[in-house]
Amino acid sequence: NYSIDSRKTVETRMIDNLTIPVLGEETIFIEEFLDFNEIGAYQLEVWASLPNGFSDSDESNDTQQTYVTILQNSAEKNVLLENYTGTWCVYCPRSPIIIEDLQSIYENKLIVVSHHVNDPLSIPATNELLIAIPSLANGLPSGTIDRYQIDSNSFSIGVEPEVWNSYISERINHLSPADIQAQIDFDQISRKLSIDAKINFLTDDLGDLRINAYVTESDISGYPQANAYQSDPISFPELYQAGNPILDYQHKHVLR
Repeated sequence: NYSIDSRKTVETRMIDNLTIPVLGEETIFIEEFLDFNEIGAYQLEVWASLPNGFSDSDESNDTQQTYVTILQNSAEKNVLLENYTGTWCVYCPRSPIIIEDLQSIYENKLIVVSHHVNDPLSIPATNELLIAIPSLANGLPSGTIDRYQIDSNSFSIGVEPEVWNSYISERINHLSPADIQAQIDFDQISRKLSIDAKINFLTDDLGDLRINAYVTESDISGYPQANAYQSDPISFPELYQAGNPILDYQHKHVLR
């Protein structure tokens, strides 16, 4: 059985020749064409009934629900990678190396922001995020992918650099519900930055939304970076004998 939007219309398909043992399971594939006439978000509910021709003695575990979003058009999906780092963090120099590899894969579809924690490059907004997202404080380096909740059993959205690619490759295949175009103007005399953002929403009922703008800066020097890989020629050869700390380190994607 399946329905769209709280069982307003129920469709039923009979599956014959099934003999499911007690506490057993069966995988069934059904191809259906679902006709959605309007854009928006729809609740799709699927449930089983009359197993082996008998009433279900436990209906609490026979139903699955998901949501289907119908868009007017498709927008290019970008992924936001927020890297949490610090000049004092001995393991953090590996993050920019991994980020550079990721940028070669995803190019301009990967947006990178580096949040510095408790060092001269940190800003108050980063400390506010650490309070709001406690899992980020468990250890650096850490990163969030679209600020997406990685672990469904806890509010854990920060993960180590070695698994960033697996989550980015999953997130980049999601549909984007809005297309954003921005015109940026900067007056060098007044140092005033103006952003004219135009948003084309491709679906209805998107919930409570916010627009965020980041200003980042790269190739910042003068802040030596601690380096745990000074004596390690294997893990990250780029950091081998670079110094600990690395005196001429160039910090990338720094949130200002």
